[in-house]
Amino acid sequence: MEMQFLGGRRQLRQALRILGWMLAIIVWRNCFVPGLASPVPIWAVINSTAELPCSHNIGCVESLVNFRVYWQKNKTVLFELNEGKIELKHQNKAYVNRTTLHSNCSLLLFAIQVSDEGTYDCYLLKREGNEYKSPLHLSVALTVTAPFSQPIILKESSAKGTTVNLTCLSYGGYPKATIVWYNVTGNATLNSSFSSTSFIQDPETQTYNMSSHLVMEITAPFSVACSVQSTYLPERNSTIWIEILPPQTPDLKDIISIVVGIASSVMIIVATFMVVKNCSPCSKEKKLKNSYSPPEEQRTAVHHEETNLDTRL
Repeated sequence: MEMQFLGGRRQLRQALRILGWMLAIIVWRNCFVPGLASPVPIWAVINSTAELPCSHNIGCVESLVNFRVYWQKNKTVLFELNEGKIELKHQNKAYVNRTTLHSNCSLLLFAIQVSDEGTYDCYLLKREGNEYKSPLHLSVALTVTAPFSQPIILKESSAKGTTVNLTCLSYGGYPKATIVWYNVTGNATLNSSFSSTSFIQDPETQTYNMSSHLVMEITAPFSVACSVQSTYLPERNSTIWIEILPPQTPDLKDIISIVVGIASSVMIIVATFMVVKNCSPCSKEKKLKNSYSPPEEQRTAVHHEETNLDTRL
């Protein structure tokens, strides 16, 4: 019985020792080898400068002459420092003149582009005597963003009893955002089934131009708004609204006034045409021709009158 008790205590001590080692490894991995933990998230706006940290728990307090520093994205080399000297022979051409190293081993990456998005790795080796030991590693996850422009609403038609067609346009953003339509008057979000959104990606900048087309029936005046919402830049959401006023049906008095006005205009036009026609040079010439007799015909008429006179005598 005593042997079994001693054996149980020995197994318990062994289990506690293993548990202690596991706890120590977890603490060591998270506190002293940050590269083994999850990548540090970093956000940067397109065309700005991003600082990729590599000094969360280690720092480069000593002179950089005692370190070798490597910055890579997958297998692509961004920056390499060897014994305090910058090495350029392995640097990818996409990062030429775009990087600089801080004294704390953080890397500045200039003129951020969409293609820069991804995970970066920082490797540090410290010189100990004649050798470089204690390799340290940190991963950084860079997310690139770009704000969309102020949206513009284009109205195609708005007749009572028919459909209204609205298009919301916004451009130059990254990543893809969401366009939400609102009935401002009714303080409600419009059903997403009324709209469809499309994206076009710029092949050079890789940013997006987006448009949302809204089609719905209208029966009364109301204000409508479109909002461009981004996950990473919520403060840059923008809204614009317009007033849609369906035309009212004209009453009987208005219809009579319109008909009388049209009839009066037609009568004035016809009367003016007749006056102009009668007073034209062609009309005067025709009247002169009708009243004119040639001299020969006049003499023949006089001769006939004289003959008739002689006969009477």
